Amino acid sequence: MRSSWSAVVLATVAWGLWGICDKLALRSLPPPQVQIVNVVVALLGLPFYYALLRGSGRPFVWDPRGLGWAVGAAAATGVASIAFVYALARRDASQVVSLTAGYPVVTLLVAAVGLGEALTWSRVFGLALMLSGVWLVGR
Repeated sequence: MRSSWSAVVLATVAWGLWGICDKLALRSLPPPQVQIVNVVVALLGLPFYYALLRGSGRPFVWDPRGLGWAVGAAAATGVASIAFVYALARRDASQVVSLTAGYPVVTLLVAAVGLGEALTWSRVFGLALMLSGVWLVGR
């Protein structure tokens, strides 16, 4: 992506559609099957991801630290995804998506404590506004 903003917009739209597509799939499929389909489709993207890596000019790196964190991220994504589809099976899509949108709280706090990122007043204020929005939409 040429612009980080276009990547942000694309991710936001795709995540928004993810909740709708999963909710519609859950009308006729059980949550574990929806997750299996999600994983299989993600695996089909491997050639595309490899092409992106090749096009970047960067080599495939076997750094154990980076790979360990990537495995941790994949595990967290897997847990979040299956929990998400189970929640969608029981609640309105708009409510589940809104409530799970509170995950930046975890990211912000862990990044501040574990990565030493700045916890500025503007970030704290923005987080409070976001949580208020999550709460209001999730009601």
